[in-house]
Amino acid sequence: MKHAATTPVRTRPDPRVLEARRTPGAGADPGPRAQAPQARAGSRYHRDAAALASSLLDAISAIRRATRRIATRPPELSSLTEAQVELVRVIRRHPGLSVAEAAAQLGVAPNTVSTLLRALSDRSMLVRQVDAKDRRIVRLALDPTVRNRLSAWRDRKTEAVVAALDRLLPAERERLEDVVEILTQLAAHLEDADGGLEVGAQEPEKPAP
Repeated sequence: MKHAATTPVRTRPDPRVLEARRTPGAGADPGPRAQAPQARAGSRYHRDAAALASSLLDAISAIRRATRRIATRPPELSSLTEAQVELVRVIRRHPGLSVAEAAAQLGVAPNTVSTLLRALSDRSMLVRQVDAKDRRIVRLALDPTVRNRLSAWRDRKTEAVVAALDRLLPAERERLEDVVEILTQLAAHLEDADGGLEVGAQEPEKPAP
């Protein structure tokens, strides 16, 4: 008696098994050697970022030194500390601001600004006015003579930078516009990370360079 031939049943291989066969070492612990390239990449990034940060600070310092040589500070600022100069700049840009608003601009405590203001008042550089709506608030402005000299100083520095920009190629100036936007973002990130720069905390009696 002949038995009918039977057709063997073919099972579909598990796709995961096939993938494991095609990929050597799949599913195995990668171990320290496999993880090393990622660690090296992270280390290389930090080295590159540190080099970029150093170059950026050097470039900013070089620009500031050059503008100081071209346009010397007015006599009113020559004996001020760097913290006092920063406050003067804030008041020049935002005339009529309050002590609290100046502190927010500088990222310092209001009592720090009050200390700086006393030094400026002793040099007759400030004009204080009581707020018309809230007499508890004092509005700050620069003495007109001081303000005019500061504006002229700023104009001389601006003219120097404009003259240097004219020596760049048009494409370089366009790239610089993008760089300025990035630097503004970088400054904001620095402020967020530090919570504000305590400009009055470092050597308050040392004159600014």
